Amino acid sequence: MMTKHFTIPTLIWLGTLLPLLAQAEFLDLASTPLQTSGSSDVKPNLMFILDDSGSMGNTYTPDWASTSYNPLFENASYNTQYYNPNVTYLPAVTANNVSMGSQTTFTAVKVDVTDTGAAKGGTVNLTGSADYFGFVAGEYCTTAALTSCQKNSQQTAANMFPADVRWCNSSAEARAATPTGSLTCQGINDQSTYKYLRQPRAAYTLRITGVSGQVYVDSIKINNIELLSGTVSASSNNNLANAIVQSASNSTRGLCDSASSSAVTATSTIRVYGNCQAAQTAVSSNSSGVIKFTTIVGAPINPNTPVQITFRGNASIVGTWDQSSADVPGSLVYVKIADTLDKYTAPGSVEKSPDRTDCKGATCTYQEEMANYANWYTYYKTRLQAMKTAASLAFSNMDSRYRIGFMRICDPGNS
Repeated sequence: MMTKHFTIPTLIWLGTLLPLLAQAEFLDLASTPLQTSGSSDVKPNLMFILDDSGSMGNTYTPDWASTSYNPLFENASYNTQYYNPNVTYLPAVTANNVSMGSQTTFTAVKVDVTDTGAAKGGTVNLTGSADYFGFVAGEYCTTAALTSCQKNSQQTAANMFPADVRWCNSSAEARAATPTGSLTCQGINDQSTYKYLRQPRAAYTLRITGVSGQVYVDSIKINNIELLSGTVSASSNNNLANAIVQSASNSTRGLCDSASSSAVTATSTIRVYGNCQAAQTAVSSNSSGVIKFTTIVGAPINPNTPVQITFRGNASIVGTWDQSSADVPGSLVYVKIADTLDKYTAPGSVEKSPDRTDCKGATCTYQEEMANYANWYTYYKTRLQAMKTAASLAFSNMDSRYRIGFMRICDPGNS
């Protein structure tokens, strides 16, 4: 066995290092990324690894957001890939750091772009088709985890974080006006325990009286969301109520996507059954022409005019918000971007989002909102488009002092 011998001078030398080693923990660390901090010409090497798999062509994020139900798919709180009216969508830049330009010709918006900004895949006319849904928080939480929350229409010192969307550990908790505990719901869908979507829910009543002759109901809206599948008509209170229930039950955006109802008699109650969209909405009408329903549209943004009804003929049709104690807090809103409206705000607000730096005033004009939507469509609509745009902006300020490698995960050998 080999024995090591240390001389006294060596031990003394090692001893002098101990105080230095003990002080290492007090060293100051850089507060900014190495590649951007300081003015040194010695910059680190970077490796950019691109995910070019087929899923990068998806128009939804995360993977579980691939629903065909528009109020969720076209809602950035649920599908984070979709257009978010609170975000300014900047155009991509070329390799020479030249902006590819905002999309301001709304009848010919580029589907995609090449590395020089030229159209790729042609153009599309977005006028008349630009729209989005949005959740307005009715609960605010103590942390970003969204586990401990209170019903409120605005943030407080203790509850700073809005709960646009939460996921609960049971369908009962998701539908409860107030979940039973602080760990029953959270902000992340883990697809195992916390997988039940908690979304707004509110009760309403429609009262139909005085129908004389044929009456036509063209539209019933809450928060600009149309509840009818088309115009309905009838010549009595009860028959008109039945027609409204049937139309709402068949609406692709409203209460139910399929349902059937019993015939109306002088003393009967109409009750709709079927596969109601996401909310298992219950709709009923009694013999007095009263329709009661619960909907995921949630609370009205404007309680003074909770239901907007357009009809023709002699009748009285009044919609009210019941403000039930069983309501799940929050609202779902719908916005159609059209030149007939020249004031656009953050969902549920009277002003734009502070992050909408592209809008000059307190609200956004039609031109500003439409250009932002068109930029999203061209530069961010799919995962790959968003990645290309974000990478072009992130690397735009890096000069020749940086050495940057590139690799694709699907073909690393030819990158």
